[in-house]
Amino acid sequence: MIQTISNAQLEQGIGKPGIVIVDVRQPEEYAAKHVPGALLAPHTDIEVYLGDLPRDKDLYVHCEHGRRSLYACEALEASGFTRIFNVVPGMSEWRGPVEKGLPAGWR
Repeated sequence: MIQTISNAQLEQGIGKPGIVIVDVRQPEEYAAKHVPGALLAPHTDIEVYLGDLPRDKDLYVHCEHGRRSLYACEALEASGFTRIFNVVPGMSEWRGPVEKGLPAGWR
């Protein structure tokens, strides 16, 4: 079941061992600013990243406003993931720490 969490809850999850933050925006959006430690998995290709995401951790999925992340959460749920959290409102109102740039070795 997909649960909804706030930006404050996302910020509390940064760096926690049982949480993976998944940014489903496009690479140029991610490069401009992203939550520290967030994995980039654009929603348009979420199926490509299913094997890279752990099934035994909470996935905090976010985008700019919450619509693309909801789509990604639904795709994850349909693929058998159970620990899924849609972050709303997302980066549009994010006031926490940020990093810039693409992940090393971005495909």
